[in-house]
Amino acid sequence: MKTVYKAYIDVEHRAGELGLAVPDAVWILPLNFESMESAAEAAYATDYDLVVKLLRRAGLPYSLLKSADGMHSKLIQQSYEFAALPLLVFTKHVLERNPEIISQTLRILLDHFQNKLRNDPGRDRRIVRCKIAKEEGGRYVSAGYEGPIEGFADFVEGAK
Repeated sequence: MKTVYKAYIDVEHRAGELGLAVPDAVWILPLNFESMESAAEAAYATDYDLVVKLLRRAGLPYSLLKSADGMHSKLIQQSYEFAALPLLVFTKHVLERNPEIISQTLRILLDHFQNKLRNDPGRDRRIVRCKIAKEEGGRYVSAGYEGPIEGFADFVEGAK
């Protein structure tokens, strides 16, 4: 599977509109980043806390968008069938310091899900949804995946 990147909104410009600075780290964005009118409206994918935990454990730099009171909404996942990951953004500065950070981050997520589902009899029904955006030549591009864990491995390889 070849990973296809598509044009994405200018994250830095959009952050400026919301009164936010783009951090010098992997930015874990809320699902509604493109449409929200203030930071207080941020709503994260159900598994954002898992991503934070895994990145923290690996020592990779990350930043969450939070409202002025430090709170953020989390969308409720009713089914174990889905792992809905937050949008991960890799800025030019992060990529310059660590060109392998995209593959490192996605590999960490892949390893987690492979280990978690190793002995799961319903493994073939489980779906992973992941979207990344990266800054290239002053523009942001995105790539996404939605499907079984086995296909996510191909996405990880293609996103290098």
